[in-house]
Amino acid sequence: MSDSQTTVPRPVAADYQSGPVIFAIAGAAALGGILWFPLWFFGAQLLRLWAPQGGRKWLRSQGVPEYSDEQYATAMSLIPVIPIAARLLVSFDWLEPFTTLINERKEPIAPGEMAVLVDLVLGLAIAASLTGVMRTRGWPWLVALAGFVPVVAVALIVGFAPPWEINGFALIPVAAYGSLVSQLALFLQGAPERRARRAAREAARIEDKRIEAEIRRERGY
Repeated sequence: MSDSQTTVPRPVAADYQSGPVIFAIAGAAALGGILWFPLWFFGAQLLRLWAPQGGRKWLRSQGVPEYSDEQYATAMSLIPVIPIAARLLVSFDWLEPFTTLINERKEPIAPGEMAVLVDLVLGLAIAASLTGVMRTRGWPWLVALAGFVPVVAVALIVGFAPPWEINGFALIPVAAYGSLVSQLALFLQGAPERRARRAAREAARIEDKRIEAEIRRERGY
């Protein structure tokens, strides 16, 4: 195939090369997450998805050497996870299950811990649904958006105007929905590549048969 026939894949959102814009969005999410925890998951997932692709391109455009850019990109994708883990670590009473067993008590989860559980599930739902939005384009991106928008809408309603008392475990289907739609969008995004690989394998199989038949004719089989 000639160079003129070679098509370059169109960029996805994760390929965006403007570091200041991404950092501004992630920074705003970090500040907003002080009041509403799920925003930290959004900011962390944004950096995690962007750093290996658009982040590395942006670093190279800033003159960062080849191997250093990968190290910086890895750091950008991992560092936002640390405050999330720290906040979760101090939010739960990790000794409560043991004290409950020792004292043979069956007390409900404290309201504060239930709120953290709700925020945790909502944050994971937002992060999962954001994956497809950042890594797809065209109509698979619309499919991913159809998962991301409802998840964010439910998260905002639950976070700021809950119609009734919400249990964090009851929101797990929301996270599952966001993840499944995101994975569906990624599956659809990869369909042309899978078809191309199957076509290449079929072409190689046909060529092998042709060569084998030609060798047999030459040998008089």
